[in-house]
Amino acid sequence: MPRRQTIALADPHPIISTQESGLAEWMQSLDCSEANLLEAMSAVGNSAQAVRNYLHGGKGPWQWVAAAA
Repeated sequence: MPRRQTIALADPHPIISTQESGLAEWMQSLDCSEANLLEAMSAVGNSAQAVRNYLHGGKGPWQWVAAAA
C-alpha cells in the first residue's frame, strides 16, 4: 500500500512584525494584545493560521483548516 504524503503549503497571509500598522490590523483580527501576538509569533512563527490556533486553541471558524492539514 503506498504511503500518503503530506504537503505543507505556505501561508498566504504571514504576519510581518516589522509593519506597525499591520500588527494593529492583526491584533484586531485575532482579538489579542500586541504582547500576546508577539508571544504567539515567537512560539509558532509568523503563519497566521498557526498564530490563530496558538491564541485560540484551534477553536473558531478556522478550525476546519487545521483539521484538514
